[in-house]
Amino acid sequence: MAYYGLSKTERIKKNREIQAIFEGGRRAVNPYFALHYSQNGLPHNRVGAVAGRKLGGAVVRNRLKRLLREVYRRNKHTLCPGYDLVLVARSKMLGIGLPQVEPMFRQIVSQVGLLRSEKEN
Repeated sequence: MAYYGLSKTERIKKNREIQAIFEGGRRAVNPYFALHYSQNGLPHNRVGAVAGRKLGGAVVRNRLKRLLREVYRRNKHTLCPGYDLVLVARSKMLGIGLPQVEPMFRQIVSQVGLLRSEKEN
C-alpha cells in the first residue's frame, strides 16, 4: 500500500527555519492564506503551516493547519521541486473547507510560478 502522507523530510517544524523563510523568501497573499516560499537546494519540497493565536483556540488553529497541509499534500505532485513553502492561515479561512481552499492554493501557486508544467515549458 502506498504512503500518501508527508514524510519527515517534507515538513518544516523548527521555528528558526520558518523565520528564515519569512525573512529571506518571497510572499504571495490571497484573502484566505499567505504563501511564503524560498528555494531550499533540496531535490524535494518542504512545507510548514502557521496559524496565529488571533484566529482562535488551539483546536481551531490546529484544524486550519491540518487543512493547509492537506491542500499541499493533495497538490504536491504538481509543484516544482526544491522549494520551502510556509502557508499562513488568515481570518477569512475560518469556516471554510477543503473544497474552497484547494482551488485558491492552485491559483496562488500558479501565480508565483511554482507549478511543474509552467517550469517545464
